[in-house]
Amino acid sequence: GLLGGASLPLLLMLLVFQPGCDTICVGPNCRQQPDDTESDPDTQQGDDDDSADAAVSSTQSPDERWPEDSSPRSCAVIREHLAPTGVAQVQLAGEFSDWQPLEMEGPDAQGWWSIELGELAPGNYAYKYLYDGAWEAGPPPWSLGHWSDGIENRNLRVADCSSPLLRVLSGSATPSGELELRVQFLAAADGASLDMGGLEVMVGELPTEASWDPSSGQLTVAATGLPSGKHTVRLSVVDAAGRAAENSPLFVPLWVEDEPFRWAEGLMYFVFTDRFRDGDWEQDPLLPATPGVAWRADYQGGNFLGVIHALQEDYFADLGVNVLWISPAQENPEGAYLGIDGVNLFSGYHGYWPVSARGVEERFGDSSAVAKDRLHELVREAHARGVRVVFDLVLNHVHLEHEYLVEHPEWLSDGCVCGTSGCDWDARVLDCWFTDYLPDLNYRNHAIVERVVDDVLWWVREFDVDGLRVDAAKHLDHVIMRTL
Repeated sequence: GLLGGASLPLLLMLLVFQPGCDTICVGPNCRQQPDDTESDPDTQQGDDDDSADAAVSSTQSPDERWPEDSSPRSCAVIREHLAPTGVAQVQLAGEFSDWQPLEMEGPDAQGWWSIELGELAPGNYAYKYLYDGAWEAGPPPWSLGHWSDGIENRNLRVADCSSPLLRVLSGSATPSGELELRVQFLAAADGASLDMGGLEVMVGELPTEASWDPSSGQLTVAATGLPSGKHTVRLSVVDAAGRAAENSPLFVPLWVEDEPFRWAEGLMYFVFTDRFRDGDWEQDPLLPATPGVAWRADYQGGNFLGVIHALQEDYFADLGVNVLWISPAQENPEGAYLGIDGVNLFSGYHGYWPVSARGVEERFGDSSAVAKDRLHELVREAHARGVRVVFDLVLNHVHLEHEYLVEHPEWLSDGCVCGTSGCDWDARVLDCWFTDYLPDLNYRNHAIVERVVDDVLWWVREFDVDGLRVDAAKHLDHVIMRTL
């Protein structure tokens, strides 16, 4: 457990616009798609302008739906809810109403109830439904959660309608190296138009231009002659008022490859970085050995350069490997810490004692490059060979020296040490600490959920990774798992 091997992992694969793959959207923010194209008037009439139906389509989960953003964006917050059968009155209450129940109208012929909440400040709000005056229980598994005053609720995310928004319409890449991405520009509520002078587009490492159709509000990014590998498109825009899109830069990963990749058929290699290979072995170690720690329980000198060399030598290709799972790259503490055996001292060579949300462990750098630059290089080398990269993230706990606890000491949970008297590993699975210097994060504080998700997305976008392995998944409150 201390080294992350005793608990069940969760793999989150970023299956965004993989050409040739059937990608399924799961969760509360998925737009319902027709089963076929026969009933789609756009398809029947040969109309490829996806923006035509934007104002009337909706985003939907099994029991909730709300209007999809149109252009210009609306600031009205509307919620529709499919209540249980036989309910005569449905109300909605949340932080936006100081928990005072608000009457919903309905039901319509299909059983949906609706309410317009007016304009709310951008942010996250806890809320619940009431059925005939009785509060609903905890949120269903498809709903985002939000704990407030010790009670688990649904979470309402209110977007910033004062900023423009980008919506992906389609994205594809062909084996011959042709790439196309179509994006809808949704103007802010005041209708300010796109400022083409503030448009920035990158396809992989290459600056690229985009064409703009003012009549449809669509941007098109096209590239040809791309080599095999990954070519993530990053698109940044501002409007005439100088405001960046709410989701700028847009991040869309696309691959040029002969055959579509399937995760189910992937062969994964777990690279335990410190014990894999020292690519800088002729040089002295960057940092000295940890005092008081036995040689085998300390850093051995493996680094990202060693993994790069293995890629370049086709070490992984010869094994048939097409997925690399990289052990945690987050910065770990210097110094010796007592293991769970209560006898031996260990350093953080394994990576599972994070002290920084976004810092990369410098011991994995080398004499010629810092660790962060080498990690970028490692991912690029893998992608150029068609190899996916999965990062191992530690989200259940942090080390006592972590910046979260320095800035917000109240963020740690009031737990006990797993395996001690009255603190069974299974009975206290959500709040027991692996040891006294690895406190759990209290995800029932919604500020932690938002901060951690922001930091996770930073790793995804910064290093262009393809999946995440979440350490100690069974010890994590489902509110963070569902939000991820």
